[in-house]
Amino acid sequence: MQAQGFDALQGSQEMYGRTGRAEGFTCTFDPQGLFLHLSMR
Repeated sequence: MQAQGFDALQGSQEMYGRTGRAEGFTCTFDPQGLFLHLSMR
């Protein structure tokens, strides 16, 4: 897994990148840094 970037949004943060199989992913975290959601593309 390779993180490619981070974005701060209203009330949350996102980390996005690619897996070893070249699948895109986005992880969303709340303001305290707790995991909220994982999206695979």
